Amino acid sequence: MLSKATENTSLMKKVRIYLDTSVINFLFADDAPEKRDVTRKFFERHITRYEAFISAVVLDEINRTKVPAKRNRLLEATFKYGLKQLANVNKERRVLAINHQKGYFYPLRITTPLEEMGDE
Repeated sequence: MLSKATENTSLMKKVRIYLDTSVINFLFADDAPEKRDVTRKFFERHITRYEAFISAVVLDEINRTKVPAKRNRLLEATFKYGLKQLANVNKERRVLAINHQKGYFYPLRITTPLEEMGDE
């Protein structure tokens, strides 16, 4: 049986946050160990409390990273921590609203190949 506190927590909507590229970069900032450690602690202990988003701009910046190993680590971090692409969420809402107006009420999730690769 769940306690009242557990029930209330599970019913509460998560706070939405937007993460810039620099936040994800700090996960691997060996030249700034204090910032790296704080960022890692946040991701390991607290990120699941939030609905975390990144934009297409963030993905663009990550994909333009010249060092392949670093680029892969950054992309893997977006999957590992379940960061959602903001553009897809907004597109889903618009499509869902139109579908509801037309009487179509089935669930919808718009995704990208990049997001699907994270599930493997």
